[in-house]
Amino acid sequence: MPVAELRSDPIKLDLEITVAFKLTRNTTSCLPQFPSFRSKILNMPLFRKWSDWQWRRQQQHIHYESLIPSSEKLDDDESEIHLILPSSVQIPRKLRVLKRTLGLLPWALCVILSVSLAAVSSAHRRAHRHGSYETGFDTDLGPAKSSLGLTKVKFYGGIQVDPNGTYYLTHNPDEPHYVGESSPEVDEAWERMLLHKRYLGLTSKEAAETDFEIDEKDWIFDLYWVSPNTFHTLHCLNYIRKSLDRDHYTDIEDLPDRPFRMTHRMHLDHCIEAIRQTVQCSLDMTPVPRPWIPQAGIYHADVDQWHTCRDFSAVRNWMDWRNRDENDDDFINVTQRYKDRNAPYAKWNPW
Repeated sequence: MPVAELRSDPIKLDLEITVAFKLTRNTTSCLPQFPSFRSKILNMPLFRKWSDWQWRRQQQHIHYESLIPSSEKLDDDESEIHLILPSSVQIPRKLRVLKRTLGLLPWALCVILSVSLAAVSSAHRRAHRHGSYETGFDTDLGPAKSSLGLTKVKFYGGIQVDPNGTYYLTHNPDEPHYVGESSPEVDEAWERMLLHKRYLGLTSKEAAETDFEIDEKDWIFDLYWVSPNTFHTLHCLNYIRKSLDRDHYTDIEDLPDRPFRMTHRMHLDHCIEAIRQTVQCSLDMTPVPRPWIPQAGIYHADVDQWHTCRDFSAVRNWMDWRNRDENDDDFINVTQRYKDRNAPYAKWNPW
């Protein structure tokens, strides 16, 4: 058999070597009295190949027994002979190693994938253990979470200066005016667009899911009434707005301090604190540049920037739907109508 063919077929090569070894060993040991015949055997091409492989073994120091399966090893008396084969004979062993490696590969990948998923899941839980701005935090009003979503909003109200040196504020043409001289239109924007029906009545089941300590006296219309913080903050901002024009809003009185009465100044301080904490809590990190205004010769904050916000309209619509069977008067007088008239604080109702 040609050498190239032997090297391309390691199994045939193993068989040929074994046959040559047995034939040579048995023949030379059984027929010592025929030296000429023994000489012919030793000069056979196959035996010369075997001798060449034996020489290669001495050069490469590779044991033949380690290169073939245990079922194909020589007998004990024959295993004393160590043969060295070309590198192509090592293919079966490499294939077996490769097969074992490939067999373990799926299990290794499963372990790696499981560990990775566990790490990602743990990191996700740590990052979202309080909830998220988009889907709601654990401190947010539970029933309202279904209406939460994000949207991009362009802010307005930046200070501008025209060529004549007149200052003015930018305005969103798609919204009513919330600032400026007091007028029925401005009041309507605040009272009807922002603050109408700003209270929500929670059922006993919804109230039980909150962290509130609820007294039985807190139940009105068999509901527990709350106002989302944003709407309370808007109420405070509206109170400050009205306080800037006391001549127009005569219902805002700065009465003398006495027991069971909150002064106008305390109400203002309360509102300022509420707004401050709300702003700090939201921590809007949208950058506000300070460009040069040549007409005024100053650098000034350009607040007309795009922000990522919770969708106010979606929440406002949800509250309107939730309170679809209620009237504004029910909310405006919700505490006054049900408080104890004989209590010393009965006449105190700044809201």
